[in-house]
Amino acid sequence: MKWESMAIMTNMIEEIRFRINYYSMKIEMWWSGLWMTKEEKAEIKESLRKRRESGGCSMWRNYLKDHPEAAKYDWEKEFIK
Repeated sequence: MKWESMAIMTNMIEEIRFRINYYSMKIEMWWSGLWMTKEEKAEIKESLRKRRESGGCSMWRNYLKDHPEAAKYDWEKEFIK
């Protein structure tokens, strides 16, 4: 019973960390987007596209394992199979 509750807490902490990182990144991208040039935005989009094609970050892959319904793109759906 003790180990089960520790596993649940660990999952909850990981979920909270993911959500904090996700929303802080969204805020940062919104804020930076106000001041960036079109070229800088295009460079970031290209970099993110390459990262997605290579499988995304490990935190996102771990999240998808526990939440397969969050898979939106084909590469994400392939990863959870």
